[in-house]
Amino acid sequence: MKIKEEVKEAPSNNKEKKKRRGVPRGQKSAYQIFLKHECARLKADNQFKGDRKIKAIDAWKMMSPMEKLVR
Repeated sequence: MKIKEEVKEAPSNNKEKKKRRGVPRGQKSAYQIFLKHECARLKADNQFKGDRKIKAIDAWKMMSPMEKLVR
């Protein structure tokens, strides 16, 4: 005896916005820009092969609020 499982789809929410192609993304935060540049710098130095992102995050956490504003 086989039991058939019914697959119920979640009700669609008309309020959800669908992403359109070619629409520019929102502005990047200072954190995102810093991570991009710091990971690129670490990659160029051939340091921390597997932990680049973790090292970049740690560098951001060690920065003072004033340094974060300047960067």
